Amino acid sequence: MSDLLLDPITNDLVIQNGDLVLVGATSDVDDIRQSIAQDIKTNLLFFLGEWFFDTTAGVPWLDDVFVKDPNPVLVDDTVKNVILNVPGVLGLETFSMSYIPSSRTFTIDFDVRTTAGPIEFSQELIVP
Repeated sequence: MSDLLLDPITNDLVIQNGDLVLVGATSDVDDIRQSIAQDIKTNLLFFLGEWFFDTTAGVPWLDDVFVKDPNPVLVDDTVKNVILNVPGVLGLETFSMSYIPSSRTFTIDFDVRTTAGPIEFSQELIVP
């Protein structure tokens, strides 16, 4: 399934020669892998209640994770479910998370098995 390509640094739409660029639009393994990685990142950055059409969609970061004394089992399960529910993801190979309260930074590192091969992934979230 194709989607609009997002810049991995800025999360802005990628425009080349005045046209929007698609990702996942071909059967090329690297293109499919990039599409799956983008879907994982997008889903992880999607906060619960952020989308006004469906306020039940998204990750409950502010409710379950970025709270005083979060439940580590609940946090692990929540993040793992987000990753595993991305189309094309077959399973998690490695998974680790860390939270630095002083900088309000949450880091997730993992490797996933996908229909297009393995993907190494690292995502950092900073609570506003």
